[in-house]
Amino acid sequence: MAATEPKQREQLLTPADKLEHANFWIRWASTAMDASLVLSVVALVNFVMLTLMRPFLATGNYLALFFFFLLPLYLIGIVYYYIYLNADGRQTVGKRVFGLVVINSQIKPIRISESALRAIGFVLDTIPLGLGHVICAFTQNKQTVHDMLAGSYVIRIRPQRKGEQITTFSTLLISVCLVPLLLFSFSFFVNVHRITSPAMKPTILDGEFILVDQFGIYDYEPQRGDMVVLKFLPATRGDNIRRCIATAGQSVEITQGQVFVDGEPEGKQQIIAKFFDKAEMRNIERSEVLLGDSITYIIQHTVRETEWRENYRKVTVPEGSIFVIGDNRDNSSDSRHSGFVPVSHVSAKAGLIGFSRSMTGPVRSTRWSRIGRALDAELPMSGPRRGEQK
Repeated sequence: MAATEPKQREQLLTPADKLEHANFWIRWASTAMDASLVLSVVALVNFVMLTLMRPFLATGNYLALFFFFLLPLYLIGIVYYYIYLNADGRQTVGKRVFGLVVINSQIKPIRISESALRAIGFVLDTIPLGLGHVICAFTQNKQTVHDMLAGSYVIRIRPQRKGEQITTFSTLLISVCLVPLLLFSFSFFVNVHRITSPAMKPTILDGEFILVDQFGIYDYEPQRGDMVVLKFLPATRGDNIRRCIATAGQSVEITQGQVFVDGEPEGKQQIIAKFFDKAEMRNIERSEVLLGDSITYIIQHTVRETEWRENYRKVTVPEGSIFVIGDNRDNSSDSRHSGFVPVSHVSAKAGLIGFSRSMTGPVRSTRWSRIGRALDAELPMSGPRRGEQK
């Protein structure tokens, strides 16, 4: 992508009184071309990497790959593209196509430090609906706000070519359609779900942002122990992550607060803690549940003064449905209240805590130790496909 050497580029610059500053449309076309190229490469790498790695990783680890490796890699690539290739006379693809170069007030190509400052200003220009870029249409030297911040100018280093207006128009038209589509494509792989209730406590806490696997859900059949994101769950406040405890054909019954699936306890349970929960203002008993040989999760019940605990009549999960319950068993709206959930209503699979912030008390603090925690590292990435034998 780098073009001519810096010294050669400096020789192309004209005297200050004869500089031809790039106009608004040319600058927008150049930027649009660069954005389309960068996002296309990122989307392609994202698709290849996540598709190849998904069958071998648990959902949490798969999302950690995106959050801690691919995302920083993309950011490094974007920084390289926009900072390095705009400095010392180099050109991005868009600037090369339209014959542009970025200079400073000394009529010399900007340095790396100036390009970095300009890139920061570029982001600030873009946040308020791109208004910082529009201002170049009204300034004498066609400067945007980020140009003013870095003391830079974008000039033409060659005459306008035949058909450039058609190139400009077609670039803008394609980018207007392509850029939003590429940005939207990321939601097919990873999405963010905000937690607004304590229904999944202690596994997931109120105020956390959960990264969920969207890509693997298209041919995925929920299994017992999975934490699934539901499109709709009545009697909730929009927080629809629950744990699947039974699938089609299995029976569910609750006796004195204990869940039985097909007549057997939900899993091997061991009490691990008893304490007073200040947030919920009640005594809590937490138990570790071992489901099968490797799936482990923690549930909690309210410790009551009487011996009474919840009972739920025996039901059988119909074909194409699942039965879901929150880990906070006595403070969750789920299938006990709204019935079975169609598999078609499962929109994603939860796997990683992206951000965690306490939403209670006078001081709202960030829970740094929980950020990046895999929620189901022990679960296989891919369950049975729809239609396959379980």
